[in-house]
Amino acid sequence: MHAEAAYRNDIDGLRAIAVSIIVLFHMGVTALGGGYVGVDVFFVISGYLITGQILRDLQRGGFSFGTFYMRRLRRLAPSLLVVLFATLLAGFFLLGPDHYERLGRSTVAALFSVSNIFFWTEAGYFDEAAINKPLLHLWSLAVEEQFYLVWPVLLVILARLGRLTAVPAVLFGLGAISLVASELLLDDDPSAVFFLTPFRLAEFALGAALAARTKPVFQTAKAGNVASVAGLGLIVLSALVLNDDTRFPGIHSMFPCLGSALLIASGPAGVVNRTLLSLGAMRYVGKTSYSVYLAHWPLLVFYAYYHNAPDTLVEVAGLSLAALAAGAFLYHVVETPFRRRGAAGFRISGPWLRRAVLAVFLPTLVIGIHVAQNKGYRWRLTEDIQKINRMLEIAEDEREIAIRRPRCHFGGNEIAIYLESFEDCLPKDRSHMVVVMGDSHAADIYTGLVRLSPGTRFVQLTGAGCSVGRRESFQNRCVPLMEKSMAWIRENAGNIDAILYTHRAARLFRGDAGDWVGMGLNPDVPDRVRRFFDTLTSIGPQVIYLAPRPEIFPKIQVMVARSMTVDQLHEQLRGFDRHLFAELDRSLSAAMQGSKARYISSHDAMCAGNDCMVLDDRGLPIFVDSSHLSPYGAAYFLRHLFERHPDLPALLNLSLEDQAAL
Repeated sequence: MHAEAAYRNDIDGLRAIAVSIIVLFHMGVTALGGGYVGVDVFFVISGYLITGQILRDLQRGGFSFGTFYMRRLRRLAPSLLVVLFATLLAGFFLLGPDHYERLGRSTVAALFSVSNIFFWTEAGYFDEAAINKPLLHLWSLAVEEQFYLVWPVLLVILARLGRLTAVPAVLFGLGAISLVASELLLDDDPSAVFFLTPFRLAEFALGAALAARTKPVFQTAKAGNVASVAGLGLIVLSALVLNDDTRFPGIHSMFPCLGSALLIASGPAGVVNRTLLSLGAMRYVGKTSYSVYLAHWPLLVFYAYYHNAPDTLVEVAGLSLAALAAGAFLYHVVETPFRRRGAAGFRISGPWLRRAVLAVFLPTLVIGIHVAQNKGYRWRLTEDIQKINRMLEIAEDEREIAIRRPRCHFGGNEIAIYLESFEDCLPKDRSHMVVVMGDSHAADIYTGLVRLSPGTRFVQLTGAGCSVGRRESFQNRCVPLMEKSMAWIRENAGNIDAILYTHRAARLFRGDAGDWVGMGLNPDVPDRVRRFFDTLTSIGPQVIYLAPRPEIFPKIQVMVARSMTVDQLHEQLRGFDRHLFAELDRSLSAAMQGSKARYISSHDAMCAGNDCMVLDDRGLPIFVDSSHLSPYGAAYFLRHLFERHPDLPALLNLSLEDQAAL
């Protein structure tokens, strides 16, 4: 079993490439649409280095679990604990109660190396935006730490059985199972595949296989040079070509991983390794890469909380340099002292390391738990802002009940519950029904209509994220809902007086929700929307297309949290540029010309120029986040809509007394 012991400067350079791709991607360099692959590069490096270290110790007969985990503790804990404590402290001054409470919970998860599981359980359509989670990036560190728990045990078992020669076969088997499972589950549960360690084992296994090889991969310098160039090319191309639409990780993760493996396998003499990766600057960034990675995301989150995500060269460059500086500080002041050796061993001994770790671990744990249990310390807000915050919390709870999820509003992962409850969600009297159809924004409208006219026989056919015009890669989970809805409409067309369809605007822009600001309309959307309505109107009932409504950014809770007074909140709400929504409205209106469906502009009902309806007549929010309306807010919006279109109440079978109350 061949296992190299010499320190490789070029691997520090490879770390520099990985962390640079990640940081620039997170800071908003749009050319790096696949910048998330930097994490996969780190996984391959970890598989290679950790496996080589364990195999060398096993071959010498000197492997010790205590020594191994003490090395990991010395390498990972000091900077991590400082970042966790500092982030908690900064969050007290910078984050609103809701986000600070989440930070407390995610801190506890990070302390116990289960961040990936924590964020997986939070994932979903109604999940909090990534840009509001200061510790989201620690999911990858948790994956690595879980790998460190399992992999040494497996190798020791093989060694005691005298089967270390079987390591390559074991790696191939584990990697193949992991990759196949990842591909099979990617469409059904992409969050699990992304966050959970078993689905990432193929990436570690690729690096581990290089450490377990019995002879050099490339026998000639020319072959090594070709592999070196090809490896760098695969990583760079992956970062440039892959994007948010790519099915990932799955088979696509193998491209950057194979690139990393080729660079490692080509050795220090590979042309890229010796000329680029071994440069002093590259090696320095690589040495600090762990601390840079830890620091960069909290810095970005706290900046974006008050200034929105960086979108200028000055912002991107400034935040990137700040991340490098913070990482360098952590590396020199926190990380390196615990790893510095003297003549008799580490200058900071094992017992003192454990004491130092506990001295920070325990207070951080206690504070994290206290923050989570005390709802993020709401008392930090002014009385008026606290009142609005309480109203938002109440409105969120009311909306969750009113949309009837998951029984009557398809949540994305509960199709069995939805189909089983379908008949129970329909009105008892199946005559003169009004169908409300679409995504969660349609569910909002349903709650507003029920509030205005509880006697009308409304049928709710809505699903989270199930939007006409949305990219197909997001629509697979919505197929059962759409098939069931269209089949039911066809079967009951004679008893349906009208179908009202609406959906979310942000899903129709290029990029995913949260990244759409300034990116423009997806050019395929108007035609896809028109084709759907041609199909829907052919069934028979009157179809009303309530076009997507304007949204706000960031979500209302963030605006509330960073407002010291109600006036400051109102100023923020008035300052958001909504021209994209006007462009979307014009494009959809043009596409619907000549359609049998009636086009109703939400934008015109909500906006006068760039001033759009976000607050009611009392100055209180009608939204519960960045785009969803509370039941009261939906009814408030509908009242204004009906003032512009006074015939709509009759088309929707609203009762006469309710119409008079409008």
